[in-house]
Amino acid sequence: MIRSLVLLWLIAIGTIGSVWAQTRQLIPTSYETGRFVATLRVGETNTLRLLVDTSGPSFFGLYELSGNAIKRFNLPVAPCNISGATIDLVKPFSGSEDLPVVTGTPCNSVAIAQTRPDIDGWDGYIGDGYLMHFIWTFDYPKKQLWREPESWKPSAGMYAAKLGFRKNKRGEKQWGTPRITLLVDGEPIDMKLDTGAPTFTIKQTGYQQTTPAISGSSYITKSTIDRLIQDHPDCCVVMLRDHGVRVIKVTKLEIAGWVIGPVWFAEAPDAVFSNASGGGSMDMDKPVYGAAGPNIFDHLSMTLDYRTDTAWFACVSGCYAAKNIKN
Repeated sequence: MIRSLVLLWLIAIGTIGSVWAQTRQLIPTSYETGRFVATLRVGETNTLRLLVDTSGPSFFGLYELSGNAIKRFNLPVAPCNISGATIDLVKPFSGSEDLPVVTGTPCNSVAIAQTRPDIDGWDGYIGDGYLMHFIWTFDYPKKQLWREPESWKPSAGMYAAKLGFRKNKRGEKQWGTPRITLLVDGEPIDMKLDTGAPTFTIKQTGYQQTTPAISGSSYITKSTIDRLIQDHPDCCVVMLRDHGVRVIKVTKLEIAGWVIGPVWFAEAPDAVFSNASGGGSMDMDKPVYGAAGPNIFDHLSMTLDYRTDTAWFACVSGCYAAKNIKN
């Protein structure tokens, strides 16, 4: 229902706006298993913890807060009429000023009040419908998240990747989850750009106990693994994880002209990223065959410029430029 309300709302009021500052804004975050978690102060001693998730569905330029967090911190909630439906929304609160302001949101609210008491262990999340209104730098080596000013321009040495978004006939974004194209042994593979993808681990059985487990946070469909093994037998190493699920080590992967590797992916059923209701391709401009997660970005600083549908990457360490790069 909310998806339909979003479309009706945008038709009724036009594009939701943003308040742009002239300087960079460092977002208070912690860095946990490769993911950025916004830490918003509430009062003197309390902290809201919101996962920053580029593929997490959110709407109306709002982020999402769990029922438990709203109750625990006594956050202000008020009903809001959106195209004939009433939805509980969270009004500005002490701590919401730690995030940049999206203007024109329903009832001048900052978040959707979820009925779920808990959202995957977080107090909530900052999803695609909020992030798409700004320019963000995810500096993975420095473990910092920045909101960039409107005047931001890429630095020398940054390489670009065009992002895909589902748009309406007027060319306006309907949903804010980015699609990015990776190259494996020269073969393009479209994936969700997913900063909130969860981490998986691979126990290296048969090795000494001091051998660390391998971890990753990117996912790829079963049929894509099958095709890579058949068409590019030297590109990858396949292992079995718990319950017979495969994991695949891609020796070299190209993203925006940078070569990185090795990169681990976990197998996902094709249905997870299908066009069917609830599938990962449902709100995308083209089908996707997996999720590019934080383990791909470990050695990179990534700036998502939603104004120009472009991701810019700077290599910090552990990567090198592919040949014949043109930006």
